[in-house]
Amino acid sequence: MGDGDIGFVLRLATVEDADGLAVLATRTFVETYAAGNDPADLAAYVAANFRADDLVGHLQDPTRRCMVADSGGALVGYVSVHSGSRPDPVTHPSAIELSRLYVESAWQGRGLGSALLGAAIGEALALGGKALWLGVWERNERAIAFYRRHGFEQVGVHTFTVGVDVQLDHLMVRTLA
Repeated sequence: MGDGDIGFVLRLATVEDADGLAVLATRTFVETYAAGNDPADLAAYVAANFRADDLVGHLQDPTRRCMVADSGGALVGYVSVHSGSRPDPVTHPSAIELSRLYVESAWQGRGLGSALLGAAIGEALALGGKALWLGVWERNERAIAFYRRHGFEQVGVHTFTVGVDVQLDHLMVRTLA
């Protein structure tokens, strides 16, 4: 699956991608949130969530699926879904979490985010999902607009902690066909 016209291929991530995925996850998280967060909080979050060893476990977990965008051997974006628990405002009984969708800044605005979201929908359906839910930082207006364009609606809020900073996320849901 991919789009040769804009230079990437989407594929299921493997354990061999763990090191590259850790680098990509760290880079894109910092690119996305550096301006609005304390550097120490960002560093703590990255250290706790993007270690290659931990990502190997995620990539082997049958309740999770991760797709990567590969451009000539370099990972430039990724999306991850998870069929675990859901917060109370998400009422659909078979909702799958869109846990991460990140694209390197140089690749934004080129259709990669939409392609990754399409891959996430396919993986959510494969996991038996009938809806997709996510949390997005209330101050990430670009991401909120992206998800709204793709049919997500806000159903509530929840907290998300970056380091020691407790932040507010919008909970958004989209029903799948």
